[in-house]
Order: sequence, then C-alpha cells, then structure tokens
Amino acid sequence: MKNNSRLVFSNQLRKNPKLLYCLEKNCQNDFVPFINKSTFKIYEQIKDCNDQEVPVILDNGCGTGSSSQWLAAQNPNAVVFGIDRSVNFIKINKYENIVFAQVEISQLWRLLWEKKVQISKAFLFYPNPWPKSKHLTRRWHAHPAFKYLTDITNSLELRTNWELYALEAQASLEFMTDNRTSLSKFKPNHSISLHEDKYMKSGHDLFKLVSSKYFSTQS
Repeated sequence: MKNNSRLVFSNQLRKNPKLLYCLEKNCQNDFVPFINKSTFKIYEQIKDCNDQEVPVILDNGCGTGSSSQWLAAQNPNAVVFGIDRSVNFIKINKYENIVFAQVEISQLWRLLWEKKVQISKAFLFYPNPWPKSKHLTRRWHAHPAFKYLTDITNSLELRTNWELYALEAQASLEFMTDNRTSLSKFKPNHSISLHEDKYMKSGHDLFKLVSSKYFSTQS
C-alpha cells in the first residue's frame, strides 16, 4: 500500500438530509439476508465462546487482520474474531486468541441478533466511506443491518479519516441506542492497520467515535 493517500472527496458537504428518514425506515423494517454456511459456522464459534463466558471482540471489516492482532494483544483474555468479505488475512498470526473468517458482515450481525448472542466489544476501523451522497445506505451506519450490531454490543468504536462519516455514525448511534458517545480527532501513537498507517503518513486528520453503555474511551 503506497504511503500517499488522497483525502475523501464527496459531493456531500454536511450530514445527509436523508439520514434520519433512512434510520427510521431501517428501524421499522426487518432485514433478513440469506445466511450462508460460512457465516453460520462463525456464529457457532462465537456462541461457544459465549457459553464458556469468554469475552468476544468483533473486528468488522478487518482487512489483512493487523488490527485484529492489535486487539488480541490488548485483550489477551478475549477471543477476537476478525471478519471481512475478502480473504487477504495476514499470513503469520502470532496470537492464539484470534479467529479470522471470510463472511458477509451483515449476515453475521443479523444471525447473532436473532440468536441473542452478545459481543463484548465491536470495532469498525476505517470502513469504506462511500462518499457519494446517493450511496448513503452503503455506509454501515445507514445500512439496514446496523441496528443489529447496536443491539448485540454495548461497546462500539469506529475510526475514520472522514469527519462527516463519523458525525453521521454518531447521529445514528444516538438515534438507535441510549449509549453515550464521544467523537474526537486523535493521533495514534502507532498505527494499528495498513489503512491507519497510510492515512497517518499522508497527514490526514483521523477521527475516533466511541459508543458505550459503560462509557470509556479505552479500546
């Protein structure tokens, strides 16, 4: 991944005016995706952890899995599930408390919600911003499955290099949950993923959004 990265360019200059309508619609309607075998297999592993009272951390859209390794090091008593649509996971995994899986994220959120399986912490590190205004519902916070994620965990952290994305996500979380949220610009001491490293070296502003029922800004 090259060091130089362009800033997010969008025809949208403020929170999307259709966001509230979108959130209301998502909350009123059920989202029922087809659940494939690979998703069900990971669900069963997460459920096993729950049954054994082992904390589960969900690294959504983990990419190569560098962020999952960081989470595993920070949370040695938990099992980190690094999930992504792609299968470009890091070749050398130094931690035994990581499970990498290629799954459709929205399927897994729905299945965990349906089966009432709780996640200790969930993370969204630098998700695809889908910057065009017309692509609002492709952003995770406006996706019809996002309500399931907010229901299966009391702790969510999002990082992005687009402030508008963070502001919309904060509005979505405050609409869907009673959690407190904290949004801030931050400078990591070290990068936790290839994307974060690239954005840091390119001089981008980085934003961290934390939502928690038991409020803490610590990962």
